[in-house]
Amino acid sequence: MAGVKVTRNDQSKRVMDAIAKISRYQVYVGIPQDSADNRKAALRQMAGKIQNPATKSGRKKLRQIAASLNSKVTNAELMWIQSKGSKLRHIPARPVIEPAIVAELAGAAKATLDGKPDVALVRLKRAGMAGQRASQKWFTDARANFKPNAPSTIKAKGSDKPLIDQGILRSAITYVVKED
Repeated sequence: MAGVKVTRNDQSKRVMDAIAKISRYQVYVGIPQDSADNRKAALRQMAGKIQNPATKSGRKKLRQIAASLNSKVTNAELMWIQSKGSKLRHIPARPVIEPAIVAELAGAAKATLDGKPDVALVRLKRAGMAGQRASQKWFTDARANFKPNAPSTIKAKGSDKPLIDQGILRSAITYVVKED
């Protein structure tokens, strides 16, 4: 056939190189295990900000903070319990982090398959930041559709908002992108 030119456009090497490059990176979104000291410092700071500690509500807040200070549970452990639930403590699963990072990770995967590892790395970093922000916002997002607190929990903490007590768990969520 005159005038027809066949050109082979094989992108597989570029895609494989991109996969090799991007597979060295890991994105971690969550709460570092060593955040127990940060939790206690934040609780002490909150105790100092109670305006009227002599009032009934002030005393109640101080008791809640004191109970939290005496707890051996870290923010990382608390997030795990809240995300996965606890049959023993009758806590329903309320996942926060996983739903928050799916879109950016999908974008990183697409960029990798397009043979663009640098774009994929940017998307991984954005996934981490988006995961941090979205996870923090997910605590109060109506779409989370968390099971309501039990009446005994509402009475104990004075709120019907699941996962929200002092806000320390929410603010402890962070991210890091590491190259292995």
